[in-house]
Amino acid sequence: MHAALLHTGDILFFAGSGNDPDRLGAHDFRTRVWHYPDPGLDAPTTPIDLFCSGQAFLPDGRVLAAGGTGQYDPFFGLRDTLLFDPATLTWTTQPDMDYGRWYPTLAALETGAVVALSGLGTRTRI
Repeated sequence: MHAALLHTGDILFFAGSGNDPDRLGAHDFRTRVWHYPDPGLDAPTTPIDLFCSGQAFLPDGRVLAAGGTGQYDPFFGLRDTLLFDPATLTWTTQPDMDYGRWYPTLAALETGAVVALSGLGTRTRI
């Protein structure tokens, strides 16, 4: 589960499968946006399993999520990257990373670029 306080004052929550194949809905990938202090939640579509991804804010307030769970037991990371836009409440696919990353750390640089560090790859640790 991830949470991010957006520049709009809303709170973005996103999660993946939770690695429980016996639980009903275990592979439902979910995003919710809470328009604090209102009680309701929006439910944007979540296109991939963002469980175990990394996140970083871009200078314009969008949220970049990268990596995630490509496979459980053994654990392999995804190459996927997505941007969440607080203005439209949507995820958009971005170019894949060169390597899959499971539990990466994302660091935003002064230039607006984001570097992905560490995490399990698609076959081995990086």
